[in-house]
Amino acid sequence: MAEKSPLALEFAKKAVKASSRMDLEQGIEYEAELFAQLFASEDKNEGIDAFFEDREPEWQGK
Repeated sequence: MAEKSPLALEFAKKAVKASSRMDLEQGIEYEAELFAQLFASEDKNEGIDAFFEDREPEWQGK
């Protein structure tokens, strides 16, 4: 997990922590919001670029 995007890891932790305070429907909505934010991140672009260039990503946490 340490090799993954620090931003994605941070958001995953937020989702897990929030899940204890929400019902299933709220949790799914919250997870979708977090996903949308991650999808707009620079790290997402770096991950895709690294995949297509067959190299390790250089995460920026942005």
